[in-house]
Amino acid sequence: MGGSDDDEDEEDSDDEGPTSRTRKRKEKQRQQQQREAEIREREAQAMGEDRAPETVDDFEKVLLSHPDSAFAWIKLMAFHMSLTEFEKARAVAQRAIDTIKSNEEQERLQVWGAWMNLENSYGEEGALDKLVQLAANSADPKAIYGKFLDIRELGDDHKATEQLYKTVTKKFRTSSQMWLRYTLWKLKAGNVEGARNVLQRSLKSIPSRKHIATLSKFAQFEFKYGSAERGSTMFDTLMASAPKRLDLWNVWLDMEESKGTEGGARRLYERVCGMKWSSKKMKALLKRFLIFEKKQANPEGIARVKQLAAEYVEAKTNVE
Repeated sequence: MGGSDDDEDEEDSDDEGPTSRTRKRKEKQRQQQQREAEIREREAQAMGEDRAPETVDDFEKVLLSHPDSAFAWIKLMAFHMSLTEFEKARAVAQRAIDTIKSNEEQERLQVWGAWMNLENSYGEEGALDKLVQLAANSADPKAIYGKFLDIRELGDDHKATEQLYKTVTKKFRTSSQMWLRYTLWKLKAGNVEGARNVLQRSLKSIPSRKHIATLSKFAQFEFKYGSAERGSTMFDTLMASAPKRLDLWNVWLDMEESKGTEGGARRLYERVCGMKWSSKKMKALLKRFLIFEKKQANPEGIARVKQLAAEYVEAKTNVE
């Protein structure tokens, strides 16, 4: 997680397609990597190729050129922390928040996260909670509490984590993201029934337009951390209410293939390919089915896919 296997906007991105979300996530990662590479290059230019920043002045030189870079600010914080100069590290975090432009939300969020980790590790009792409140008042509160959950989940205080999840799902009760994260945490801890109970509670709070995406995601969690059989049953029920959602059929196919048993996936391919689809979608399905059978090195399966393709073409020709 950093939790999870799982990123969304203020409204949760349930209404976006999985391809769109993946593309956005990859683009953000690419931009972040590019920024970090530029800063490393700047460090090399400022310090000389033979050494990394070694003093506060060295880091400050880098910050002069990259005042909006969380990466650069956090490196200076880490430098002070390595010298056990925790007050100075806090001061750097505050400077970063005051300096980074307000529209650089992700950069500011990274600094808040680093500061929260500092208070979690070295702050006095209650310091982390106070900081979270401060951060939530000046940044996206859901993102801040997401960082807080990251910290709690990495700790060993199960009761504190449970309490935080209760607080978060009450505060953001319409957020499928938070409810799903709660279920995933329970599943990973082996509390399958607890996760299913949380799911049922979530469906009473989140908007109905998010139900299908929420159930689909939980079914995926079931496949991986709970019962694959139950996950398959959940998808079966779900697809009865969304039979034309090819994206969800593809997710279910992914899950069946991940089980490592051919039978379930093959039966599902037969079922989906027996439905009515546009030529474009049927072509994509048959292509995927063929790739699957080739991976299994199954001559009979390959022949079956070719037969289905021929039958589809013949049926389309007769209709036209």
